[in-house]
Amino acid sequence: MPLPTATMGGMAEPTGILDRLERAVVAALGRSPAQIQCLIAGPARTVDGVPLDPEVAAGLRLFALRPGPSFEDLPPARARAQFDAEAAVFGGPSIPMHEVRDVRIATPGGDMAARLYRAEPHLQR
Repeated sequence: MPLPTATMGGMAEPTGILDRLERAVVAALGRSPAQIQCLIAGPARTVDGVPLDPEVAAGLRLFALRPGPSFEDLPPARARAQFDAEAAVFGGPSIPMHEVRDVRIATPGGDMAARLYRAEPHLQR
């Protein structure tokens, strides 16, 4: 099970040596040549018909090797906490939000709840 993290500004911050080590490994992976990333990632993968970037594939492979249960085996609250902790490993600084609001999206199966996040105007691309 991942170590606990403290949440600051919506982003989980590392609290232990293993959290810091994971961030360092991911940062080193990101700076590695593409050939090294491909070697770590294993065979090329596609998701929904789109080739997975070697850096992302390598990171996912490393996370799959971690001990502990997978998301589908956890209660929703623990799965969310684990996802937040793992996302913090890849994340950078928080992005201030200009607007956060609940919306409804029409789908063939009926309306679906969603949340709209809009960054501060000077941070939008």
